[in-house]
Amino acid sequence: MGQRAKTDVIDAALIALFTAQLGDTPAKQVDHEQEALADLVRLRRLLVDKRADLEKARLPADAAALVDPALEALRTAITAVNARLEQTVQANQTVVSTVRALQSAPGVGPTTALAVLVPELGRISGAQAAALLGVAPYPDDSGQRHGKRQISGGRDDARRALYMATLTAACRGSGVLARFYARLIAAGKPVALIACMRKLIVRLNAMLAHNQTWSDQPT
Repeated sequence: MGQRAKTDVIDAALIALFTAQLGDTPAKQVDHEQEALADLVRLRRLLVDKRADLEKARLPADAAALVDPALEALRTAITAVNARLEQTVQANQTVVSTVRALQSAPGVGPTTALAVLVPELGRISGAQAAALLGVAPYPDDSGQRHGKRQISGGRDDARRALYMATLTAACRGSGVLARFYARLIAAGKPVALIACMRKLIVRLNAMLAHNQTWSDQPT
């Protein structure tokens, strides 16, 4: 806007101009059950990560003994969260059927299914789903310079779960994702696994959009 100064009056005018140009956007309905489920998944991941950190720590025997009560407490907490997750899922038949559909995909187990089950999945385009989980490549160009396309942003918890599912399906499986991965590696593509992650979330999104389960046919 050509203004270098910053005051409350200038801020207010710019915010008003922005909102006027933004236009009307419908308010999103908050799914409180979905949010509660996402919170439990996030809590489980934090507890599991903390347990792994302590288990991998190289400590002398006397110090390791001091850590044992903390590890036992973490194991107890993880068991309790798992039980609450199961109870929450079983209380919602829609979530049960959705999780079952997601688990039909290669590499997707119960925990991964819950982690990638963001509220928007199945209601947006494939490109939007890829961006939502941070596996969509964005250009990095300026003038005559054409930089490498890079992924950025996205839901960290869901992306981590998607990575593990893709690693299993593409690198250790034998289905469509494994074949796609093999072709990319043979072509010397350094981002083969990321491309498979994008392919997987796009297909999961399409599955939920059309109330379908996984098909190993290429798309």
